Amino acid sequence: RSHAAAVVNGRMYVVGGGGAKHCINSIAVYDPSTSLWTTLGLGGSGSRVPPARRAHSVAAYGEFLVVFGGGDGPHYFNDVWVLDTRSGFWLDVVVATKDGQGPCRRRAHSTWVHGDAMYVYAGGDGARALGDLWRLTGLSRLAARPGTLRADLDGGHRQVLLQWEAVETKGPQPAARGYHTSTLFGDTVVVYGGSDSRECFADVWSLDLATMAWTLHNPACQQRRWRRDGGASGDAVGVRRLAHAAVAVGPYMYVVGGHDGGKYSRDVRVLDVRVMQWLDDATVTRRWIQQPPSARGYHSVVLLDSRLIVFGGFDGSRVFDDLWTLDLGFRAY
Repeated sequence: RSHAAAVVNGRMYVVGGGGAKHCINSIAVYDPSTSLWTTLGLGGSGSRVPPARRAHSVAAYGEFLVVFGGGDGPHYFNDVWVLDTRSGFWLDVVVATKDGQGPCRRRAHSTWVHGDAMYVYAGGDGARALGDLWRLTGLSRLAARPGTLRADLDGGHRQVLLQWEAVETKGPQPAARGYHTSTLFGDTVVVYGGSDSRECFADVWSLDLATMAWTLHNPACQQRRWRRDGGASGDAVGVRRLAHAAVAVGPYMYVVGGHDGGKYSRDVRVLDVRVMQWLDDATVTRRWIQQPPSARGYHSVVLLDSRLIVFGGFDGSRVFDDLWTLDLGFRAY
């Protein structure tokens, strides 16, 4: 549970997470072409590997995975680790800051890659929920000389310089939160749900990465009620979610499971970001989901080809290590 997953070259990489009793720092790789798992034997400069952690983030940039933050029990991190998936080595990364300022230690945040940078948004530091936005620049330097140096392949000894910078945003601001999702659609990020430890949110925000302006949306969700005359009526309804998982599928945002502040969910919700409208829940369940996974949160979902891959999670008592596939190939998107 609370692991992080990303896709590189058609394979899903699962990084860290919390087991039934402790956190781990392993990386498991799932290949959908063979339905087989492998575990990376990790190395690096001086055999340095990241400490075990959960509620961290991982973002893919080309053939590299960038891991940030998370925690292990009372310990929170704000470190950056970069894995070269070609060699299985952690690179020697030097992270600079402007005026000595960088993101504080946190977990339950979200990240995305846009252009040459990875963005880190919100989360919690153990005392309060956060609402800040940071940008880690210089990712293009990771692949400046891909595979041409023996150090790249035999130990990751080439140093790579990255730099943090704070990002100022415009307009009304979302409430501070963690355990939300941030999903990239072109030059726009859609933020959904989350919690500040007191309230579970149902709001949907978008951030324009060109103008850095926030917009609050009120997506309609047509929950259909059939009348005696055979017609149907619908109301716009927001659904609270935290510890869910979301992924972009064309112009749609698929949201799987999560917690609504009272119980865990097993449903799949779909937001059409072109019109900012949730598709009918009953239609999604009836037509696209034959046997959904059991209710859970703190899991992951990725898109591989035309399939959603759901892995792991937690339901309040059980930690899952199961994998579920939802084939979307029959639906145009």
